[in-house]
Amino acid sequence: MQILFVGDLHTYGKTPVARTDDYTVTQFKKINEIIDISNDLDVPIVSVGDVFNHAVVSNTIVNTLGECLLRLSNKFYFVWGNHDLEYHLIKTWKKTSLGVLLQNNPVVQHISQFKNDYGYPIDYQDWNTPIKDNNSDILLSHKAIVNHSLIPKNSALYSDATFSTQVESPELKKYKLIICGHWHKRYFFRHNGITVINPGPVMRQTVIDNCIPEVVLVDTDTTLFKRITLKCAKPFEEVISTVHLDKAQAIEKTAFDFLNVLSAKQGKSKSFVNVVTDLLNSNKLKPELNLLLRDVVETAMETKNKD
Repeated sequence: MQILFVGDLHTYGKTPVARTDDYTVTQFKKINEIIDISNDLDVPIVSVGDVFNHAVVSNTIVNTLGECLLRLSNKFYFVWGNHDLEYHLIKTWKKTSLGVLLQNNPVVQHISQFKNDYGYPIDYQDWNTPIKDNNSDILLSHKAIVNHSLIPKNSALYSDATFSTQVESPELKKYKLIICGHWHKRYFFRHNGITVINPGPVMRQTVIDNCIPEVVLVDTDTTLFKRITLKCAKPFEEVISTVHLDKAQAIEKTAFDFLNVLSAKQGKSKSFVNVVTDLLNSNKLKPELNLLLRDVVETAMETKNKD
């Protein structure tokens, strides 16, 4: 069976400070192109979660997305992402914008309904919940599934169990294909017969999201996949403010140099990284700073590893 997988959409009604275009207009251009791809290929769309940027967005955004999705020849399936849920809690789903869409739009379905529609079971993991075992060798997860190349054991991210799960985890051994999201970093890798795909973000909100948006067409029988670049997506430099790019690069260089100095001091670096990890896990930082600091810490630790 063929399925069109899409990464984090983060549908929203406001333009992020780093964007130079009209975010709302751009997002619906991309969504409509994805729908056209799905219709041309006659395949369902499956989202890795974070369909919306917040648990509750404006009715205009919900209605516009709903109207777009009604053009689909097949259906739109999803797992719950952290941004889709109030307080990141699954029990709040009925009160959310995605919950409203699910209850009122016949095209929108949770991934749990996929087997009923296509006779094809898919295991899934909604945000902050255990894996739902449907006796499948395919897993759809909002949480990032990674390997040691992406997040090494000595990385500040390694101990963050809410952010990611290592592919060598015993609970993942039975799968031949895993599709995930959450981390706005597109990647593809194989591990002991498991193919892992993170399609990457559809909407780029910050200077961290430096990639051209794609969707991924996957043959679930063979796990072969085709990356499809969105034609309407503009180069990163054309939609992200140069002021923010320059500022982010300057901050990253300063932070990177600082962390390198600390990493050279064995006794202090470990303590410092532990402090930074606690801060990253505290949810007290702004999202853009959190993501930037995660990347900087990870890079610094990888550099230390190579020395």
